[in-house]
Amino acid sequence: MKLKMSLLLIMMGTSLILLLGCSGGSSQDWNSDLQGAEKIEVVKDSNTIATISGEEEITQFVDSLELDKWEMGSIPSGASKGLIYKLYSNETVKLGQSADDVNLIEVGTITIYENVPYIELNLKGFGLSFKVSERAADYLSNSY
Repeated sequence: MKLKMSLLLIMMGTSLILLLGCSGGSSQDWNSDLQGAEKIEVVKDSNTIATISGEEEITQFVDSLELDKWEMGSIPSGASKGLIYKLYSNETVKLGQSADDVNLIEVGTITIYENVPYIELNLKGFGLSFKVSERAADYLSNSY
C-alpha cells in the first residue's frame, strides 16, 4: 500500500513539473494558454455579466493581465472572492468528428479577490495563487 502511494506521489510530482516547468510556468506559457481561449465569461454572483470573445478582445484581455509581473503568493486570510473569469476552449476534434461538431468546454478560471491584488488561477487542472500588479488587479475588478 505504501509503495503504491509513493509511486502515485512520484508520478503526480513528475507530471506537475512537466506541465508547469521548474519555475511554475513562465509568463509566456501562461500567455499562450490564456491566448488559446475562445471565449471568456465574466461571472458575478453566479450570473454572466460580460463575455469576451474574438481574437482581438482576448489578446487585449491577456495583455492587461501583465503576466510578467505576477508573483506566486498566498491569498490573504479574510479576502473576499470577487469576479470569476471562466475560460473556454474548443474540445479536441476526435476521429471521425467534424470541426463544426466540437463544443466549447470550460478549461480554467481566474478568481479575483476584492480589495487585494491577488488572483487564483485554475488551469490544466492545477490551482495557483498569484499576487498581481495593482493595474492588473484594477482592470480585472473594474472593467466589467
